[in-house]
Amino acid sequence: MRATLVLLLACASASAGPVKAVDLPAGKPGIGFDDLQYSARLNRVLVPAGRSGNLDLIDPSTGKVATVVTGFSTAKTFDGGHDFGITSVTDTGSVLAVTDRSTDEIVLVDGTKLTARAKLAGGPDYVRYVGITQELWVTEPDADQIEIFSADLKPLAKIAIKGGPESLAISGGMAYTHLWDGETVEIDVEKRAITATYKNGCSGSRGIAVDDARGYVFAGCADGKVTVLQKGKLIAQLKPVDGMDIIAWSPTKRHLYLSGSKSADLAIVGVGKDGALKLLGKGAGASGGHCVTTDDAGHAYVCDPRGGRLVVDADPY
Repeated sequence: MRATLVLLLACASASAGPVKAVDLPAGKPGIGFDDLQYSARLNRVLVPAGRSGNLDLIDPSTGKVATVVTGFSTAKTFDGGHDFGITSVTDTGSVLAVTDRSTDEIVLVDGTKLTARAKLAGGPDYVRYVGITQELWVTEPDADQIEIFSADLKPLAKIAIKGGPESLAISGGMAYTHLWDGETVEIDVEKRAITATYKNGCSGSRGIAVDDARGYVFAGCADGKVTVLQKGKLIAQLKPVDGMDIIAWSPTKRHLYLSGSKSADLAIVGVGKDGALKLLGKGAGASGGHCVTTDDAGHAYVCDPRGGRLVVDADPY
């Protein structure tokens, strides 16, 4: 492996900044979170709050829930999983699109109103908006496929992803997803065709993020490792937490946020111009907290399933 393939394991002695929590409406006895997102258009952290039946929008400036959208699937009890209710969300630039795992539907939200819905061909995992084609892409792992809809929810196509898809990220004209056994798949969004599949350094693939400016693809691994890929080549890796799923990337700070679901912590990792990784510090997480997002303004939000809340860490680096 060439010299630029860097493995940085030194732990920073500093800790992240002050920690607080955002309790969510109907958060007790717990919420099966999965995909958290941030909408720059709305300046809100978007929280599909599973069992509660709510889509919660958090104002980063106050750290409080500013809007609650209701009308989704609900349940009185929490079984510890995240297979119930709404669990993924994306901003199309005009409305929000949400997937409901209980009804196998994709739902459009305009303000606080549910304006349209469509039945999915399989159980949903992630939904992402593709700006170039003005389409909504939904991963359906049980069916080994990505299902594609128009922005007004007309079904358009399906892309077979055998052995996946796990996670989904859009960068310009390319989409990126994983296969469960340690490979990453590149897809041309206009052709709806797989253009490359390559090893990502994980024994079990989980989260994904993309550095649009430099073309780096970040792969989160189930054991808590994160890897950096460039044009299909592994150029760096680091294992700062124990147990990992969703990862978050801040293009402004050039930091990765990695939530340790087993170690119950948050790792803040800097990414150099050459793709090298450096652990900057640790913050608070939550037991079972496998999801994280950032508002790109110095805060990371980690889901706390048992607490029915988000843990918020300030990034001082």
